[in-house]
Amino acid sequence: MPEWETIELLVTVKAYPVVSDMHGECVCVAGIRTDSPTPAWARLFPVPFRDLPYPQRFKKYDILRLRVRRTSSDTRPESYLPDANSIRVLSHLDSKRDWSKRRPYVDPLRAPSMCAIQSAQVESGISLGVFRPRRVLDLVWEAAEPRSTRQQAKLDQLSLFDSPSAEGLEEIPYKFRYRYQCEDCTANDSHQQRVLDWEIGQAYRSWRTEYGEERALRAVRKRWLFEMASAAKDLHFFVGNIARFPRSFCVLGCFYPPLRTSTAPMF
Repeated sequence: MPEWETIELLVTVKAYPVVSDMHGECVCVAGIRTDSPTPAWARLFPVPFRDLPYPQRFKKYDILRLRVRRTSSDTRPESYLPDANSIRVLSHLDSKRDWSKRRPYVDPLRAPSMCAIQSAQVESGISLGVFRPRRVLDLVWEAAEPRSTRQQAKLDQLSLFDSPSAEGLEEIPYKFRYRYQCEDCTANDSHQQRVLDWEIGQAYRSWRTEYGEERALRAVRKRWLFEMASAAKDLHFFVGNIARFPRSFCVLGCFYPPLRTSTAPMF
């Protein structure tokens, strides 16, 4: 069995919680190692985020120290099994001065395009990346499949043991997707990828309570399309693939500092 090692990680994405047959409720987290000579990706799964003590419940752009090890169940080169009990929050990189504290970690890892990331996946097996889309065309949604009987049974089982995460894990009834062109797309080509970011699910839930269903969906579209992808933002997508379908990538989160150089409009 692989040995434990201690790493430091700048958290860039947290996916919305899922229910696993093996792990119960858990979260997939990804970020950039800050303990490496050069920035490098790392994925943590499973993270029982809502079962963590509050001092360990980290935010995006927190730097963590924790123990991790490789696992035979996920052979992607960036993937680690975390020791959740070892998580310590060291610091937070704020967004002041046009995200100047965050850019030095993200910029060196930027790929030329989504198509380039997919090609690299075939060649070397990489499963995480970041790039700037050339043109964001739309944010769309469709009905999501309801939680399976096995998943609900797993949550019910957790509730018997008074797991904090067993309560209040609301299903998001929609799948949100970005439709966009990367630098390598032809005029008639585009990518369409699901957005798995915890923030978009939480925003929908909050705005639905405040505004109702229809207005909540419009508010999500306004935020993730017309604000994050506006001409004033230097929008990048953090992307990651699915272990069972390595060619299939999803948008794990957005990096959207103010635009600092002239680029083409996003839409």
